[in-house]
Amino acid sequence: MDAKTEIIDRIKRASATPVEADRVPVRASQRGRAEIVDQFAEYVAEYRATVVRVGQAELSQAIKALLHERGSE
Repeated sequence: MDAKTEIIDRIKRASATPVEADRVPVRASQRGRAEIVDQFAEYVAEYRATVVRVGQAELSQAIKALLHERGSE
């Protein structure tokens, strides 16, 4: 067996064993939607992201306007 075949064989054997990931269940927040959205906007603003708040009815037009603004229609 050459080295390449041996390496590939070892990788196959190692990846054939399933690994259980420790996952912590996520519980639904008890906070209201507005509070969650406010916190999200605050966090992304720290990364100098632009936050544009629109209602669901205005979402499509807001996306079109942002794409147009960036020349990506």
